[in-house]
Amino acid sequence: MSKALSFEMGAVMADARIAYQEARLQDAETLVRQVLSAYPNNPEALYLLGAVAYRAHQYADSARYMQRVVALQPSHHDAQLTLGMAYRAMRKMPEARVALRKAVDLKPSSMDARYNLALTELDAGDLKAAAKHLERAVKINPESAHVRNTFAGVLFHLGEREESMRQLRKAAALAPESAEMQQNLGVALANNGEHAEAVEQFRAVLRLQPDHPDALYGLATSLMQVRQLDEAYTLFQRLLKEGPKMVPPRSNYGLALRHGNRPHEAVEQLRQALKDSHGEPFIASNLAEALVNSGASDEAMQVMRASFEARPSEGIALQLGDLLARLGKFSEAAAQFERVLGRQPENVVALVSLVDIHGKDLAREHEDRLTVVANDERRVPLHRFGAHLALGRLYDARGDYARAFENFAAGNKQRAGWQAFDMAAFRATIARQIAFFTPEFLAAHRDQGSESDLPVFLVGLPRAGLSITERMIAAHTRGWGLGEVQDLTVLARRLPALVQPKSEPGWGDLASLAGQPSVAASAKVEYPECLRDLTAEVGKPIADDFVALRQRHASNAKRVADKSAPHWQFIGLARLMFPRAAVVHVTRDPLDTLLSIFANQLPGDHPFPSDLAALGVYWREHQRLMAHWRTLGALPEIKYEDLVASPEATAKALLAAVGLGWEPQVLRCAELARPVPTQSKRRLREPLTSARVGNAKNYAEFLKPLKDALER
Repeated sequence: MSKALSFEMGAVMADARIAYQEARLQDAETLVRQVLSAYPNNPEALYLLGAVAYRAHQYADSARYMQRVVALQPSHHDAQLTLGMAYRAMRKMPEARVALRKAVDLKPSSMDARYNLALTELDAGDLKAAAKHLERAVKINPESAHVRNTFAGVLFHLGEREESMRQLRKAAALAPESAEMQQNLGVALANNGEHAEAVEQFRAVLRLQPDHPDALYGLATSLMQVRQLDEAYTLFQRLLKEGPKMVPPRSNYGLALRHGNRPHEAVEQLRQALKDSHGEPFIASNLAEALVNSGASDEAMQVMRASFEARPSEGIALQLGDLLARLGKFSEAAAQFERVLGRQPENVVALVSLVDIHGKDLAREHEDRLTVVANDERRVPLHRFGAHLALGRLYDARGDYARAFENFAAGNKQRAGWQAFDMAAFRATIARQIAFFTPEFLAAHRDQGSESDLPVFLVGLPRAGLSITERMIAAHTRGWGLGEVQDLTVLARRLPALVQPKSEPGWGDLASLAGQPSVAASAKVEYPECLRDLTAEVGKPIADDFVALRQRHASNAKRVADKSAPHWQFIGLARLMFPRAAVVHVTRDPLDTLLSIFANQLPGDHPFPSDLAALGVYWREHQRLMAHWRTLGALPEIKYEDLVASPEATAKALLAAVGLGWEPQVLRCAELARPVPTQSKRRLREPLTSARVGNAKNYAEFLKPLKDALER
């Protein structure tokens, strides 16, 4: 037992503690050494000297002093704790774990001991042990933001994403002035796909730290995801002005330009990003997509092949295979997917792709693997969804309709778990469009858009024949097909911000743009009601830019068409902004259309109900809005069944509807070399047949809920 300090040395010790607390480490060391010169084995003096050494980053000295303390006083919790922390700082992990476990044993209610032991368990890769101690630490001190923040990270890696997000939200609430805590929540929201909330979270960071580069990048990227593209462009440009060689901002700027249907500009940015990244595969993939969008499919293929040769990987092989399939090179595509399966036998993307290439001739081993994936409850719902639908299409091709429907239903059950459809919100949106876009409104807002007749909007539900009609126009010498660009959808999302006065906070001023709530988010008037404030001064440049971007795809084209299925909801906007544009409604038997939607994994932004009865309600709402659009102007209709039964007559009607003369080669549109972006990659490269007309009859015994909903 050490001797008690004299009154004089006790006072010196008190001064040493004060100096330590005030971070006057040199003074604290001088004073405590004075105590130790008289009392060399005093545990508290040795502990304080070790604590001073730790704060001065002299970890070996700190550990040596703490060893002396615990030798003199084994129950000294703080010495065991600091000893463990010093060992961890020295990367002596076994010794650190031993010391910190002793600290926890000595004082189970110590948050610091639990927290530091958790960090040491993390260093050793034991996530579950770390989570156990962090959970206890949170219970000991619920107000510690940094402990909750660390706990959230561990939970995320353990797959407990919901609880991880809860902990991050609590940490951010506990530390509202911490840019780090707010940023971590923003990143988590973005990673979770909650980009609208992430936008506001990154703005909170920028109000605390206006030049926070990661928050600026996160904000720009999430703005891109919610298609607030103008502000995203501005922020990416700011980041690139400050760091021209920064690859992620340039890459995502290129991606944002792609989303904004500006593929040529996207190609320019992505080329530079690929160069600066020394060939990063995911950038090569995005560049290839931009090249395809700009009409340079051959160069896109060269980019993907070069990327695969330089850095062969399963991901690039899958993307290369997909591009080959879209270009109609099915044998080469299949070889790529087989190569992936050689290393990853249950790769869902490869297996599903082979179903779409081989159809009923799919190898039995691949069918068996798909079945394993579809029925594996450990798999994520998205993978099981894709596997079930692919199996359904396989059995459909083989004429086994009962097994096909069983898999279609099972796949949609999986989809319902992660992609809920809000029917009430959907119906409300339809009602708002009908109430807003009236003949009187359009008459009162003439001359606010473009007078160009270049755009052609092919509208209707997916699987109704949009792709084949678009390819017919693309096969015309004066026509061009954009594929599914969704530029009307993007324009509708941009308009609430674009029609606001330019003096609004956040427009044109980079600092306020980053720190203020977004104009679109703060605007009191949303789409379509915001169009009441649209003027020709604002509307004409927007519409002219829209047309110019389309014309850039094909400078000699008289008509440029897209087949974006969601555009059926934006015909009122098309009538307002492009009054001379052609709008054609492509239809198909409702049972065939809705069964096909039920049976396929649709690309892009296509939310649909996951049960047949709700699909019937969706169809009725679709018909209700289409009937309203017909009150605003001519809306010619092309029926898929007519295209099959009388292709020449129907093709002539289609071309006449969009202002193009007859050219026989449009009937050979299956021979077009350009990529096919839809799931029907093989079917669109084959002549039209009656094989898919009336397919719903094969499922009559299963479709009663759909029929009943359609007949109400």
